[in-house]
Amino acid sequence: MADPHRSGVAVDGLHGAWFSRYHQQMTDTLRLAIAQLDLHVGAIDHNIARIRAARAEGQRLGADLVVTPELGIAGYPPED
Repeated sequence: MADPHRSGVAVDGLHGAWFSRYHQQMTDTLRLAIAQLDLHVGAIDHNIARIRAARAEGQRLGADLVVTPELGIAGYPPED
């Protein structure tokens, strides 16, 4: 079966023109930013604010993807 994403046809209500524009924006590089954050257990609002600030800084620096700590929103340290 042919891959509908490669043909540019509508998939699940997506218009083919949207798909074409999406693929024109793709590049050969992926710029990553790794956010090393000191997050706090249970301080969800605080942690979300810190993650959002890291995302904004990554965007400002030209990152395509900002990687944050696992379980960062809850602030749970995986070694426990």
